[in-house]
Amino acid sequence: MKAKYVTVLDYKTGEVNIYPIELWDTENKDIIETLLEWGHISTNCKWMIHSKKPNKIAIHNYKPNTTQNG
Repeated sequence: MKAKYVTVLDYKTGEVNIYPIELWDTENKDIIETLLEWGHISTNCKWMIHSKKPNKIAIHNYKPNTTQNG
């Protein structure tokens, strides 16, 4: 698998960001340094590196304190 994307789930902003792997200088910088350059604080984020670009995003609106959609 050749990595093509970095997806960042930013808990502080409530956003999911998908970056092309080419934006990360993998030979000279680690992911933490790169996240900071992209405007994320690593302690407020989770990330994954993957090869497939998501083709759709599912948003589920759950009622508070339940698992029922709506």
